[in-house]
Amino acid sequence: MKKLFLLAGFFCLHSFTHAQSAASQKIIFSGSSIASADHLVKAQLLPVKASVNARALRDFRDSYPDVQDETWTALPNNETSCMFRQSGTETRIYYSKHGYRRFTILRYGADHLGNEISEQVNNYYKGYHVSNVNEINIAGLPTTYLMNLEVLDHIKVVRFTGDNIEEQQEIEKP
Repeated sequence: MKKLFLLAGFFCLHSFTHAQSAASQKIIFSGSSIASADHLVKAQLLPVKASVNARALRDFRDSYPDVQDETWTALPNNETSCMFRQSGTETRIYYSKHGYRRFTILRYGADHLGNEISEQVNNYYKGYHVSNVNEINIAGLPTTYLMNLEVLDHIKVVRFTGDNIEEQQEIEKP
């Protein structure tokens, strides 16, 4: 579970680092967090879908029959991921080495966020607007949203699960 939130955090960090200059970025990671995410850095694009686990490919085709331009990536731990873009949403699906779906991350802007969630976030953070959303789906767990909220000179990264909103990080824009 920690690896999942670490992974989601890396995707979220990636999305708002463009708002900071290289000189103002100061993020400290522990050695264990870098080691646990190291397999993502060493990922290799799969040249042919034939090298993807048949169960993973079948799950993908059953879940997303209209998608044809997906990109499959082999991770060093024999797991695979699949990424595609559709209707303003980037979807990443992670499969175990045996082809079982582990989790899915959807990345989109505020215009794709549901009204109920958007209203709840706006009630907690008046004056801020949602600039980016990472929606994390794991079977058997409630959906988690990592959101970038912006106001003039601040960015807040918040995690929203159920009725719980938790601030993860605050960044000052240069």
